[in-house]
Amino acid sequence: MFSRKEFGKTSYRNDEEHCKCFQKNILWSNLSHPSRYRISVAIGIIALMTGLAIGLLSGKAEMWVKVTLMITFAFALLITVIVPTIF
Repeated sequence: MFSRKEFGKTSYRNDEEHCKCFQKNILWSNLSHPSRYRISVAIGIIALMTGLAIGLLSGKAEMWVKVTLMITFAFALLITVIVPTIF
């Protein structure tokens, strides 16, 4: 991406031969032993997605608003499932 020469000491390139940024074993651990906080947040997001799909939340909003909210809720659910509990 960027070389060290362009930005001095700051390097945005991963120096490791194999990037370990996303570890599958952590994902399976998060899914197999979720915390109460993670479960409650996931249920809340799923409830919001369901309300949006039914039309309870969106009402007579334009389609682009509904699609944007659904994508945002889906992304939030993905982050909730993937990111380790830090609280």
